[in-house]
Amino acid sequence: MADLIGEKAVRSVHADSEGRLWVGSQTGLEIFEGRRRWQPNRGSKVTSEAPWNADIVAIASDKSKNVFVLTANSGLFGFDVNDENLQPIEIALMDGASALAVGEGGKLWVAHGASVQILWVNQETRHLVRRQRFRMQGKVTTGFSFDRKGRVCFGRVGAIQCRDESGSWEIVVEKGKWLHQSTPLSVSRDRDDRLVIGLSSGAIVVLDATYSTSPANTWKICSNQPCRITAVQPVGTGFIVGSDSGLYLLEPSGQIQLLAPEIHVTAVDIDGKDVWISTYSGLHAYGASGFQTFNADTHDVNSEVLTFSEFPNGAVLVGTYGGAYIFHPHVLEGHRFVKLSVKGSPSFSKIMTSARLGQKIVAAERNYGLAVFSAPTSKAQIIYQQKDFGAPFTVLSSVSKNKIYGGTASGDLFTLATNGDHIELDRVSDANIDFESPITSITPLSDDKLLVTSERKALILCLAANFICGGIQPPASSAATRILSSAIMRDGTILLGFQNGGVWISDRNYDPTNEKIHFSSLSKPTLSESSVYAIVEIGPTVWLSTSTGIYELHLASEALRRFTKYDGLQGNDFNFGASLLHSSGYLYFGGSNGFNRFMPEEVQHKSLKIQSFISRVEIGPERHHLTRRSAKKSSVFLRSTDKYLNFQFFTDHYFENPAAAVRYKLSGFDTKWVFSKPNSEATYTSLPPGNYRFEVQAKSPDGSWEKGGASLNVDVAGPAWRSAPALGLYVLLLAALTIVSRHYYATIVVSHRANQLAREMTATAEQAMEDMQEEVETQSRLLENITKTNVATLSWISEVVEQQAESLPDVLSSEMAKVSLERIEAFMCLEHTLRYRDDRVLADLRSFTDECSSMLLARRRRGTTVTLINEVSDTLVDAEHGARLATVVYELLANALDHAFVGRDHGNFLRLAFELEPDPAAKVITAIVIAEDNGIGLPAEVSLEEYETSGFSLIRAVTRHYGGRLEHNTERGGTSLRVELPLPEDAVA
Repeated sequence: MADLIGEKAVRSVHADSEGRLWVGSQTGLEIFEGRRRWQPNRGSKVTSEAPWNADIVAIASDKSKNVFVLTANSGLFGFDVNDENLQPIEIALMDGASALAVGEGGKLWVAHGASVQILWVNQETRHLVRRQRFRMQGKVTTGFSFDRKGRVCFGRVGAIQCRDESGSWEIVVEKGKWLHQSTPLSVSRDRDDRLVIGLSSGAIVVLDATYSTSPANTWKICSNQPCRITAVQPVGTGFIVGSDSGLYLLEPSGQIQLLAPEIHVTAVDIDGKDVWISTYSGLHAYGASGFQTFNADTHDVNSEVLTFSEFPNGAVLVGTYGGAYIFHPHVLEGHRFVKLSVKGSPSFSKIMTSARLGQKIVAAERNYGLAVFSAPTSKAQIIYQQKDFGAPFTVLSSVSKNKIYGGTASGDLFTLATNGDHIELDRVSDANIDFESPITSITPLSDDKLLVTSERKALILCLAANFICGGIQPPASSAATRILSSAIMRDGTILLGFQNGGVWISDRNYDPTNEKIHFSSLSKPTLSESSVYAIVEIGPTVWLSTSTGIYELHLASEALRRFTKYDGLQGNDFNFGASLLHSSGYLYFGGSNGFNRFMPEEVQHKSLKIQSFISRVEIGPERHHLTRRSAKKSSVFLRSTDKYLNFQFFTDHYFENPAAAVRYKLSGFDTKWVFSKPNSEATYTSLPPGNYRFEVQAKSPDGSWEKGGASLNVDVAGPAWRSAPALGLYVLLLAALTIVSRHYYATIVVSHRANQLAREMTATAEQAMEDMQEEVETQSRLLENITKTNVATLSWISEVVEQQAESLPDVLSSEMAKVSLERIEAFMCLEHTLRYRDDRVLADLRSFTDECSSMLLARRRRGTTVTLINEVSDTLVDAEHGARLATVVYELLANALDHAFVGRDHGNFLRLAFELEPDPAAKVITAIVIAEDNGIGLPAEVSLEEYETSGFSLIRAVTRHYGGRLEHNTERGGTSLRVELPLPEDAVA
């Protein structure tokens, strides 16, 4: 949310029962539906008045779905969350208020200077019923905290004061005790209902439930610098602590972890799923996590972590791109990291890999060589320079207490072994050792065999004579081509991790005589396209560090859990080989933003119950003339003239977590779920008459789908002439007409038939002569007009035909001329959708698709009904590129309507989508056009490159112009075409 809110001085955050997030800052009130800002109905003036533009102090809600907003200078306001327009009701005017809370019975408690006010508000009308004011002996400096018995406490200058349900006031602590030189700035309750007080001295004090004047606990948060504790909230068994100099986590053991330095925290709010941190520089969010993160932001350690090794005393060598550090896991915060130096080499910084050798640790530096660390408090000493072994070491692996095997970037294999006080380096020489690429992993298979992998090979090394005695055939897969990691399980099966190919497992225990071991992929979506950097087996599970997060894989069931940055990781991308299973049971994984340390059995997915909401429904006869309908009702009604139906939906998950998603379906129309982004919309056009149900479900990060979700019934009426009353009227008219006709025939027609026929024949002859003369004159005038018009029209048609001639084997037929005229009409549709903004001519391709499809359907009304699903983005595109994109859209529409539904009258649908995907690294924006139908599809023997029609020739010409590509998905029925065109960054408004 920080990117949406910006660097504003946020004072309060609140999530209401309808999934909306309320954010109050010094510049006003903002409301979000997912990651979309809430907007009132057209013509509403509410956002130009208080509290929308006022200094927001606090936001709270009661049990009756009322939200209350307190401002610093405009008073107190109330909202009904079920009101789609969110019209504020002014409850009370006041200036200088500082805190708001909702107490027992819905009473509002307001801190106002040196007084406390209690307000009784009508919960239905949100009007003030009664007000009671109490004068204090000093200014109120905190918010309000309620215990389980209903007693309320707050801090003021010089004291902590409470009031019980009977109305009795009590001063719990006065100046002169531990409050002598401090002012209380925050109050809250812990899980044991104890009062937690944050002080201006930088300390936190906890009073037991009896409010004893002697603190039960006291912690000094900012030990190295002065700070003021502005907010304290319990999280689990610890506390989130906000100050004017940073954000901290106070653990139950008393350890203090710095979460974010140099921010001024104004409030900490917990909505059940997330911890919201309000600061003077914007809004931040955190979640409870079993992962500990260490990086340059929170500790004195370089963030690019490449390797780990454990000393005998449990200290950990952390190798980074900025040097070697000693990490002491059991030392208190502030003294955990010590940077090591190397004798004779001040630039020994890029630590690529390391391994334990007896009581020492050997580390490889990228440019200087090998160094040995004898103890976690001593300096390191270089034992071999890079000239002694050539290319840098990429991996070191301890195979025994006194022996290390190492591989280099050139594919050479070495051993490091202790000989007394000396460490000997030897090259493993074997004519069969030819890895052809950097060695990536060395895994002991048994006491006498090693599995050595490079990017291209996996060989078995027999240790007795250091020769290659077997090999493994990597899986034949286009994705799994470069081996990055390996591991052997307790049952003997082998796991291989690949670059962009996931993880693969052998089908049986290793047999050194069999070089054709079959591998199968364990990778599910997302993991199958990830690079696997490290594999660690713990009990029945395997932990993987990858380019898309950390995964826990259960081998027996192949169940998979994914953890991402949202779960507390340093990031989603980790580094090759940076892993350690510590003797304490902790697992370490390193990445480009520090490293994570966690106890595997304590890590769980957040039990998030993400809800979906339908925020807006719009219907109408045209795209640009839609009328908003209430999303609070159980159903919406569409008349036969309403051709467009649009739903907007969102979830109460306010983070861009890649594991979260949304799916929707219009039951009765969609045959399967449509997967979408969490904050999106769905549009349907020309729905047949009938009853439908629109459903939305949210997917939690743990992979579970929301039960039930949000839904809305949709009733589409048929045309009036097909209604039951109309059919009854038709029957009555037909009966009356039959009776009248019979009477007329019997009494009049027979007697006058002869005379009538004579008069009719004479009149017909005279009329024919007059009509013929008039037709001759009309044809003459039309001929003159057509001649003038065709001079201009045929000039342009000749240019289009000239361009098409290159793709046609013979002279253009009259049918092709009609196609050319359709293209002219398509460009006329494009002209109607051009917009002039900021001195640029821009094209609205969504409106173009609407008008173009209407034109094409009108020209092809031959009894075939086609339902068009328009999912084209309404982002405006520069007209120069919009003309080419419109050409692609028209040709895909025309091709589908002409060929996809031959011989089919009903049940036809055509989906056209257009979206833009920015690529900042390449400085382009990729335009993606997708056309899908459920028609007869392209013949299996025809490829797109061989499909020589004028339409596809134009599409390929546009694709070549931008260096894009055209794809055909043959895995589903019908036709599915995808065109990708890389546009320059300035092509989009």
